[in-house]
Amino acid sequence: MQLKAFVLIICLLMSASSVLAVTKEHRNLIELSSRPFFYKLSQQYGYDINFSNCPTEVWKHYQSYGITDIYFLGVWELGEYGLEHDRTDPGDISSYEEWLPDYTEDDIIGSPFAVVSYYTLNPVLGTLDDLASIRSYLNSIGIRVWLDFVPNHSAVDSVDMDNDREYFVTLPDGWTLDPTYWLDCGVAYGRDKYGSIWTDTAQYNYWNPDLVNHRIEELKFIAQYADGFRCDMAMLILNDVIADIWGDTMSANGYSRPSSEFWDTAISAVKSVYPNIEFMAEQYWNEDYALHDLGFDYCYDKEGLHDVLANGDLDDIRSYIWGRDQDLYWGTHFIENHDEDPAVDVFGSVTRADAAGFVTFLLPGMKFHFEGQWEGLSEKLLVQLRRREEEPNSDEAMNFYYTRLLPILRDYEYLYSGDFTPVSVSGTDSWRLLAWRFDGPGESILVVVNYSDTYGDGNIIIDNAASDDSGNVQLDEVVMGDVYSRSVSDLESSGLWVGIDAWWAQVFVYDNTE
Repeated sequence: MQLKAFVLIICLLMSASSVLAVTKEHRNLIELSSRPFFYKLSQQYGYDINFSNCPTEVWKHYQSYGITDIYFLGVWELGEYGLEHDRTDPGDISSYEEWLPDYTEDDIIGSPFAVVSYYTLNPVLGTLDDLASIRSYLNSIGIRVWLDFVPNHSAVDSVDMDNDREYFVTLPDGWTLDPTYWLDCGVAYGRDKYGSIWTDTAQYNYWNPDLVNHRIEELKFIAQYADGFRCDMAMLILNDVIADIWGDTMSANGYSRPSSEFWDTAISAVKSVYPNIEFMAEQYWNEDYALHDLGFDYCYDKEGLHDVLANGDLDDIRSYIWGRDQDLYWGTHFIENHDEDPAVDVFGSVTRADAAGFVTFLLPGMKFHFEGQWEGLSEKLLVQLRRREEEPNSDEAMNFYYTRLLPILRDYEYLYSGDFTPVSVSGTDSWRLLAWRFDGPGESILVVVNYSDTYGDGNIIIDNAASDDSGNVQLDEVVMGDVYSRSVSDLESSGLWVGIDAWWAQVFVYDNTE
């Protein structure tokens, strides 16, 4: 196993080279599901809370733990069609019964991905002026605001469905209307290429130039209230994907494939007016490189890092991290979000979820957290519901995040902007350890994670430590707060010995020679 991993690592290090730009920004983001978030706050404070009157202590709590970005899921206006759909759809009801057995009809609030209009806030959350005010305040304390853009589809009862049916994929003349795929009016339901059909939505037609222009104007409008877009299922409107799903329909309706991609045109147009706005792609099917090349600043790393950590094979984890190398900087890295089951369930325990957190959030790129993750909650918060099932917080998870990990993410800038280098660990049990380094001017950070169920140890060569007058260097181990003094010459020859318990990590900060 050791030899296999070593050979693979060496090959990857020799061959890996990024052809795309590296983004080294400080992005430590938490996703808040807006309506459930404010509903819970309202229960806690005893009065209705939304964007207009949320106590500043709520936002200062996130600031104090180093959050630099907040993604507010689901702020836009929804319609009665989607709400009724979510109250009656058998599949949705089955999910409610699984995750919130005591749900009531009042708990069903509608999917945030069936948007009626991007020009109106959901009234439960306040007004656009309230959103603008809270963004201004958050910006003043160093927090950026991210909002949704759902490119693939609208709500069935959206403003666009009322105004221009040519914005949508429609049933060609002479075709038989199959109600599995088509609304009674002949507009297609939103769908993907693997059989998912969202019967509360209507499918946009991105091969219609008028629709492209219309959606760009919507993006420009939203950009007045946001510092970033989280773009839902962004790969669905790539021309290749559209051709796979809708090619025959498009041809029958007289549409041909455009010469350019929507995202290239749209991102350029929006950034020409709002140059500091950022775009994050929810993406699957290994379309991240294509989307990044079209202008996305960040792309979901679900099928890569998240899934190899969940599977747990150390060779696969090393191969992925070492192979991505500098491209990790533009990844959106998470162990949990609104689409995934809670990390405690996915990884099997709080302990292993915490270890996955060490790996995920101590790598380059956007660190993406989800509400409830820090408390180790195991009950899923469904997007159609305003609450999750009550459960006690996990003391283990809270100690891990609030005492160990979040302060490190807050206090060490080079975890974001430093130069990332995978490093080797030698020794009999060293295969259990994952290690890498960030180097900045004058300071380095060495991360070592034991992502296994048994104690592991090994030696790591450190070749850039700056010695003091006695020839030593101080290494601050910032997970547990220990301090070590080691000979620089020993570090360069035999290396730093580390011994780490199962599912745990050590993070060393030291002065370097750069």
